[in-house]
Amino acid sequence: MKNPYSNIPSTIWLLATVTLISRSGSMVLVFLPLYLTQKLHFNLMLAGQMLACYGLGEIAGSYLGGTLSDRFGYLRIQSIGLLLTGIFYLAFELLQIKIEIITIIFLVGLLTASIRPATGSNIAKHTTPDNRAQSYALNYQALNLGSALGPAIGGVLASFNYAWLFRIDGTANILAAIALLIFFYKRNEAPSPTLKVDLNHNLLPWQNKSFLILLVLVLLIGLCFFLFSNVYPFFLKEKYLISESKIGLILGINGLLVILFQMQITAFLKRFNSLRVAGIGGIIIALGYFILPFYSGFNYAVISIILISLGEMISMPFLFDYVVKIAPAESRGKYLGLLSCTLVSIPLTLTPTLGMFIYHKFGSTFLWCGIGVIGLVILIMSELISKKSHNLI
Repeated sequence: MKNPYSNIPSTIWLLATVTLISRSGSMVLVFLPLYLTQKLHFNLMLAGQMLACYGLGEIAGSYLGGTLSDRFGYLRIQSIGLLLTGIFYLAFELLQIKIEIITIIFLVGLLTASIRPATGSNIAKHTTPDNRAQSYALNYQALNLGSALGPAIGGVLASFNYAWLFRIDGTANILAAIALLIFFYKRNEAPSPTLKVDLNHNLLPWQNKSFLILLVLVLLIGLCFFLFSNVYPFFLKEKYLISESKIGLILGINGLLVILFQMQITAFLKRFNSLRVAGIGGIIIALGYFILPFYSGFNYAVISIILISLGEMISMPFLFDYVVKIAPAESRGKYLGLLSCTLVSIPLTLTPTLGMFIYHKFGSTFLWCGIGVIGLVILIMSELISKKSHNLI
């Protein structure tokens, strides 16, 4: 089989490295509750409210980053976002006052999210239809690798001094911004040609009814997937009686599978309709949750996480690939910003509260079977939308 990495441009490898550095900032977020409660002596409820501001910043930043990318250029937004994030991280250890901390947490969430649509636009600019899905897959692998490495490195740094979390991650973001500017400074940011499609692709995203319907599908996929980061481990502990260490191992399988197999899966599936592929991925994610009430145990949980991970690998890159195909070049950042907001930021903010409410109010069986029904809705919606845009590959 041909090496799936062989046709990815060097520019995409640099962008993936930037994503890796940016996502490694999760080491700060993972240990921030401990820092706020143990070092600054805030109570747990206040710390939780402070961290909720990060999610609000994410929602605002996803769309704002896309809008600003279209107006000022994705390179400027990426670079400024990384630079300011680095500065804010470096400043964090100096903060003691509640309002200052809340403001910085919100701004870091906003800036981190704003980088995503800018990166998506940059990838679209430097790829062709033949290697675009694989380029998004590589960026997604970098995101998962950063998510895995960040907390691991952060644990070591926090054991010495929490301040090193902010110093290392702040410096890394600033260096990434400098590297990005040096490498791309003389490169043309003129938009690449938009593929000819049968949608009203001259419309802004909120004027494009087909795209707004697509966002409903995207939101459903995001809500299903991100239960993995909150309700899912709680269920494994409470219902399957799996220890924390084994739950960590199960969750770690997700990142490992993405790192090992994302590119091969994307290279194989890129010949098919992007949205149909994403819809199949969505129902596989749902199936990973749907099977949970029917058995239990560590091995069964492993089967569940494999299905969730497989669905994630199938759906995520192809959603970005599809949106790039239907978005006009001059508004691509706005489209990708709304995609990022709906797929990542909103689900990350909603699932801890909404998922836990349903879990406690109606029970885990109701929740997981409901996710199975949502999976069928995702599959049907993806098929219907695909038929309306049948000339998109």
